[in-house]
Amino acid sequence: MNSRYLTPLFLFCLLQLAACSSDKADKATNTAAGQKGGPGQLDHFAYFFMPLAGCAGIMEVELGKIAAQRATAPRVKAYATQMVQQHTAINDEYRTLMRRKGLVPPDTMMREQRLKVDSLRNMSAAEVDQRYTTMMVNDHGMAVKLFGMAYDSAQDAEYREWLGRMCQIVREHHQHALALRGGTGHHQGSM
Repeated sequence: MNSRYLTPLFLFCLLQLAACSSDKADKATNTAAGQKGGPGQLDHFAYFFMPLAGCAGIMEVELGKIAAQRATAPRVKAYATQMVQQHTAINDEYRTLMRRKGLVPPDTMMREQRLKVDSLRNMSAAEVDQRYTTMMVNDHGMAVKLFGMAYDSAQDAEYREWLGRMCQIVREHHQHALALRGGTGHHQGSM
């Protein structure tokens, strides 16, 4: 991967991780930062990426719950329900993997993520379809990039295998969100 893109994304990850208010996420990062990389161990990027992705997974479930209840378009409700189910299962698997790798998984969202959830919760039902769809396009678009970076740098075989499966899933979620954005009726041209 081109290093001029790696540095800004790495800094983005660091800033996002620093914003995470969970003591457990901080403890996981501090514990992991003291470990050395090597065959069968996590690379340096993983120590920042894993807690970040864990916080994002929590957010995806919360956003999905809101949209599943409040969206007006049946396609958006169905997508939101799918996101809740799939991200709940992924989050459980991810927490188990983090524990096996000696990290403590986060149990809360970052401040910016809580603000996104709150903003969706406070919108009128008529606004939820468009805003949720836009969030899913943007969030999963970024996830495709970050999971790809994590996969490319992964040294641990179990972690790399898991990332490979997740790369496919986040691409599918992104494609599905793009298709929703194209088919949300009167909001079609404004997203």
